[in-house]
Amino acid sequence: MANPATNDDLADLRKLPWEKGTVACTAHTWVWAIYRQLKDRGFNVSLGYEPDASAINVVHCQVARRLFEKKDFSKYFLIGIRADFRPFPYGHFEIVQNRHSEGGRRIFMPLYSQPGLIPRDLSRKKIENICFSGRLQNSTDLAWLEEELEKIGCRFVFKGVGQWQEMSDVDILLGIRTFSKEPHHTKPATKLYNAWLAGIPFVGGYDSAYEQIGVPDKDYLRVASGRELVDAIKNLAGDPALFMKMVENGWRKGQEYQPERITDQWIDFFERMAAPAFRKWRQRPSWGWRLRCLILGQRFAFRERFVAWLLVLLGVRRGACGNQG
Repeated sequence: MANPATNDDLADLRKLPWEKGTVACTAHTWVWAIYRQLKDRGFNVSLGYEPDASAINVVHCQVARRLFEKKDFSKYFLIGIRADFRPFPYGHFEIVQNRHSEGGRRIFMPLYSQPGLIPRDLSRKKIENICFSGRLQNSTDLAWLEEELEKIGCRFVFKGVGQWQEMSDVDILLGIRTFSKEPHHTKPATKLYNAWLAGIPFVGGYDSAYEQIGVPDKDYLRVASGRELVDAIKNLAGDPALFMKMVENGWRKGQEYQPERITDQWIDFFERMAAPAFRKWRQRPSWGWRLRCLILGQRFAFRERFVAWLLVLLGVRRGACGNQG
């Protein structure tokens, strides 16, 4: 189920090739990538703006909250993509992007690596472009870094929506949410394995997702302060052996996160868990699930109203769906 708030043409989305899907993955987080990869493997999948009562529906939780405000959840078999938003109670399964959240019906699945990823140009000799690629709200304030980098002959580069695949001119990639040892248990490791696959050393924070797949000082560098960040950049720029160690170790690890490998995990999940559960759900009386949805719905509606009221009180705007978490 794509995100109807985008008003994108479904026919265009359905024929869009993987390597051109940078923006589609941003606007239709998770869902377009799953559709494109399974479709290219020959599976019978569709992409639309409405749920299908006769099929397994995969939907981002934020989209589901809007789509199902006036619909009966119990009529649909849902797999909710939580991403880094609040839990969604109506899904038969809920996909989470950090292993800290998995358990029971909550299934961990890695977010797809960047479609059309253009790796670092191997002819680059000088280490000068230090990049943050993503959404600025997902990073600590790095405005001060530009001046520090100028002192060592480097410059800060920001790549926003529509540029995330272009890594050919990047020498070091950053992924630091806060200068602390906060584990950020809801966040994914995408930035790390995008760097691995692009052949770029990565400097990150203490995110638990990074620790779940990588080894600090072996395939990425970890920092908890601005001073440590500058030192890490200096070390990578001044030590070719360290630079290449990070690139080579990361490249080997990164092969586990090639799109086809992640698609293999999705196929296994559908065949081993989702499809049997769907068949069982269709065969049994629906009153039990309807009752569950009714009870959860009352609690959910109250919580949603409370959260909306609290956000208004605090003057905070709700975030939209988005990739590059």
